[in-house]
Amino acid sequence: MPAAAKSFWPAFAGFMVLAGTYTTTVARSEGKAMEHSNTRYEKSRSAYLKGVTGGAELEPQKQTS
Repeated sequence: MPAAAKSFWPAFAGFMVLAGTYTTTVARSEGKAMEHSNTRYEKSRSAYLKGVTGGAELEPQKQTS
């Protein structure tokens, strides 16, 4: 007699829980690290441009409305 087919739902539910946990912990911290990296780059670029141009502002100014 053939073995009864096993349901994939418990494994799928376990995978979804694991994926959700990963997303809320690891991926969030990776996103924060990327944001900090971008901020450091922008500050470094701004300092470089000020040094090269003798302090002249070359960056476009953000308009406040």
